[in-house]
Amino acid sequence: MSTHKALVIHTLQQPPSIIERPTPVPKEEEILLKVSIVGLNPHDASGKRYGLFIKDNLPSPLGVDLVGEVVSYGRDVTQYQIGDRVFAFGSPFSPDSTGTKEYCVVPEWQSAPLPKDISADEAATFPLNAMTMVFALFHETGLNLRSPFGADKDECDYSAESILIIGGGSATGNFGLKGLGATTVIDRALDESQIENQIRNVVGDDLVFAVDCVGRGPGGQTLGVKALSSHKKGVLAALIKLGDVDESRIGSKSAGYVRNQVLCHTTKYPHITKEFWGVLPNLIENGTL
Repeated sequence: MSTHKALVIHTLQQPPSIIERPTPVPKEEEILLKVSIVGLNPHDASGKRYGLFIKDNLPSPLGVDLVGEVVSYGRDVTQYQIGDRVFAFGSPFSPDSTGTKEYCVVPEWQSAPLPKDISADEAATFPLNAMTMVFALFHETGLNLRSPFGADKDECDYSAESILIIGGGSATGNFGLKGLGATTVIDRALDESQIENQIRNVVGDDLVFAVDCVGRGPGGQTLGVKALSSHKKGVLAALIKLGDVDESRIGSKSAGYVRNQVLCHTTKYPHITKEFWGVLPNLIENGTL
């Protein structure tokens, strides 16, 4: 097992190829997985075409949604034994931690035992989508709300607040809707003024939280800012921060607004990642997600 087969991007905009690469040895807090399932996402296509996340590490495998079997682990790992089945979130910045290969390493705190009552294929749909919405909602690069699974969870009460999620039909958007409980659905095919009117019919002029999971469509990200309150400071958390907001179309924002670029960088911000992975299996098993 000193080497293993890997499907990698060797040259951008060219088909992937199969190579032999060294099998990584897990560090103190890492587990080595024999990969059985890997999920590919839109950013993987951008990696192949444009080098997103991987251009400095070619040849590079792809895929961060992982399911596999623990075959080795570092000395500080406490929750696993050899043979345990887990799902995990890899890192696109590290070729050793992506999944289009036979073996990969991930931090123990970025993984969990497979949840009960769902298939391994279903488990593989959770890591990136769920983590992205965690960062969008509860991290400083997103809305920076108090976390319901962190140390201040008892102070997490947003029952009187509304959140607009643009692109709720996307995979990531669906996780936001499941986690919060959607009350109103608006057809994105309507024109911008109709969408804004429907939003304001629900929340009035008090909306201060919005998440844009798309970045395109009628109004672009101008629509998300336009829907925010005219007298309270609002925040738009954008998964993809595209272009400028057309200030001439957003109306008065006397308290201002912030448009944040969500940065789902789990190894750079391990605290929120550890908290979430500690509760993720229970959230899946009890139907919250």
